[in-house]
Amino acid sequence: MMNYIMKPANLFTSASLFCGLYSVMVSAGAEPADSEAFYIAALLIIYAGIFDALDGRVARLTHTESEFGVQMDSLVDVVSFGVAPGVLLYKWGLEAYGQAGFLVAFLFTLCGVFRLARFNLTAVGDAPKTSNRYTQGLTITAAGGMVAVLVLHHAKMRATEVDSNISVLLLTLMLSYLMISTVKFRTFREIRFSPLTVTTVALCIASIVFVLVRYEITLLLVLIGGTYIGSALLEEALYFAKGRKATDVYYLDDEFETNKLEDDVEEEVHA
Repeated sequence: MMNYIMKPANLFTSASLFCGLYSVMVSAGAEPADSEAFYIAALLIIYAGIFDALDGRVARLTHTESEFGVQMDSLVDVVSFGVAPGVLLYKWGLEAYGQAGFLVAFLFTLCGVFRLARFNLTAVGDAPKTSNRYTQGLTITAAGGMVAVLVLHHAKMRATEVDSNISVLLLTLMLSYLMISTVKFRTFREIRFSPLTVTTVALCIASIVFVLVRYEITLLLVLIGGTYIGSALLEEALYFAKGRKATDVYYLDDEFETNKLEDDVEEEVHA
């Protein structure tokens, strides 16, 4: 067991778990107007996401990929991006609804678990190997990250209590639904440098610089997250407008990116 624990990639995964659990503790002890505590709890979720994004790359660089690491990563995601954001949402804006607010926060965590379980089944099954351009449903890491950046921005605006608890309620319901939906979200793993791509990237960079200079980083993160979700919904609407079915496109997820047994497996696992 110590051999598994001391692998560099698993240490990164453990760091993600530490940040997620620490976020839960901070959120649980926060008062409704304690914006500093919510800021710290949200920042810890961001840190957990950074460690989660790095563990797979560390595994490949150190040649320490293992099935143990894959399973560990999936379990840690439940805590860091399912439980931690759920508790944060409850304490930040849903506690005013009492038990109903708790059930909505629980729904977020439950949908995140369903999202991971669905991918785990399809990733190891005999699903058709087609496009890896999309992931079906919003990933639990993206949903948890969106919660975190919104809380960070709210705290950065020096706001104390949430102005509208109903907005937090609707946000939670929307993210919960998107995780278990069949809406296709781009993975950006097949981007090719065409004139259109270069132009789009240049415009994005210019927009980022403008926002950073005019405002601050948390607003930029909110805009990026909102644009990502909005573009997926728009693309889905256009997709159905053409009379095509969402099930025509299978997906490749990033939750199994961590600690792959072989580098090429990452390009072959679809669902």
